[in-house]
Amino acid sequence: MKESTETNLQEIKNLLISVKATKERRLEKLLDKRVNHILNLSENWDDNGAEKFKKETLERVSNLLKKILQELWDQMVDVPFPLISPVPDGSVDINWETDKFELLINVPAKDNLLVNLYGERMSHPEDEVEVRINYDMATQYVITWLIKVSS
Repeated sequence: MKESTETNLQEIKNLLISVKATKERRLEKLLDKRVNHILNLSENWDDNGAEKFKKETLERVSNLLKKILQELWDQMVDVPFPLISPVPDGSVDINWETDKFELLINVPAKDNLLVNLYGERMSHPEDEVEVRINYDMATQYVITWLIKVSS
């Protein structure tokens, strides 16, 4: 009986590892596709004077999103992939809109500027958040908030 239980636990563990690996590969593909699209936008892509995007900005966006999603997956929190959108000032938005919550993260073009976060949990105004935060602190802040609103 003990061997059977251990075998089942190992099978479950292997399955979870496989699922996480699949999600990570999908994340890489989606990020590569979206980052390349945004990087290939020309100056004035919005016909209103929009700036060309810097590779460094998109690297910060990718790194932030990877850290957030990988930590959530490690904690068995399942959130969908967000929309990644260019902003005319050269910053990039990461946007989740689900039936449970909405979260917008704006990563500025300049690395010395603060990241803007706005989030709300549907029907729970006490969980609304609007902060400007250092890039290095944004990951843990977002993870903590997403765990709270996803439960």
